[in-house]
Amino acid sequence: MPVKRLGAGTRRKAIIAAATKLAQRHGYTNITREAVAVEAACSPATVSVYFPLFGDVKRMVLKEAIATSNLTILAQGLAARDRVELRAPDELKKKAIATLF
Repeated sequence: MPVKRLGAGTRRKAIIAAATKLAQRHGYTNITREAVAVEAACSPATVSVYFPLFGDVKRMVLKEAIATSNLTILAQGLAARDRVELRAPDELKKKAIATLF
């Protein structure tokens, strides 16, 4: 079966979507480059091409969580004291924290 080539923007979005799905399923702090690659149907090297620092993937996951009000991932980012999550709107942070109790 031929490998389907994705455009740069599409591949980047697929990697972020895969990482977000994994963060939702296994926890924000537990996502890895290898797991994201499997979920995004690409190689770990491809993930590295688009995100040389894996921390950039995690930051994009947190930005996506803020944009979509994903309280589960937001709460995990807050618990990890991630600086992206700490800049989330206060009301959103309160809702995310409430999911922990």
